[in-house]
Amino acid sequence: MLGLKPATLRTWRSTGRAGQPRWCKIGRACRYRLSDVQAYIADLSDGSEVAA
Repeated sequence: MLGLKPATLRTWRSTGRAGQPRWCKIGRACRYRLSDVQAYIADLSDGSEVAA
């Protein structure tokens, strides 16, 4: 959906990168709500940039 590798999202989470999709931890897994991913995509279409 985002076209990003899981390792990119993992790095963003571990470094606390601003502007990443919201996530929650369930057990050992990190999960993203569909609504949060859609909001992230909407923010990108408003002129923000993604560095992969």
